[in-house]
Amino acid sequence: TQVEEDGDLAIELIDEVRRFKSASKIPLNANVANVNVYVNEKKVGTQEDGSVLFTCDISAYVSDGMNTLYVQNENGVKAIMAEHNAWVEFVPQTHIEKVKLTPDVDNIAINVEAILVGRGRLEVEIRYKDRILGKSEVESNGGLAYVYVPLDEEYLWEAGNGRLYDVYLEYREDRVQSYLGLRSVQLQGDSVVLKGK
Repeated sequence: TQVEEDGDLAIELIDEVRRFKSASKIPLNANVANVNVYVNEKKVGTQEDGSVLFTCDISAYVSDGMNTLYVQNENGVKAIMAEHNAWVEFVPQTHIEKVKLTPDVDNIAINVEAILVGRGRLEVEIRYKDRILGKSEVESNGGLAYVYVPLDEEYLWEAGNGRLYDVYLEYREDRVQSYLGLRSVQLQGDSVVLKGK
């Protein structure tokens, strides 16, 4: 990346660029609700709530060579993305758009819900301390996909002892890594109970 003297950020973009993500809060002004994202002087998206992660697809707005990307608040103040928790992410045409992981403590398994773009096979692998404890896959034409992954061993998350599983998802060329704890949370009267304790 390279910062130009006018304060905008110019970056070299290639054909694989698919989207620009802004992090949870763009600190242009604590009282500003609307922040706009511009690529090559064209508005590509608006963040209305400063506390929500949002994504802008910029593939239709970029061209060969240098491209300018900046965020601007409703008062017209521009800022380069490097100062405001924003980044460009290269995403293939067929990709994982969103993932929700839900532990199934009673059956020692993980439920995976994924929003997918394009056709492919979603492969999910769960590890604990680099050991593979579960694998599953499903074919998809895109849209919402569900994968149920039974685990060979149970390591419960506890307060003070995280015991986190590593989750690896692959959808053609797109790869996503995450993690989760195997736990259940319930309310019993005035108490919050983790796995019955």
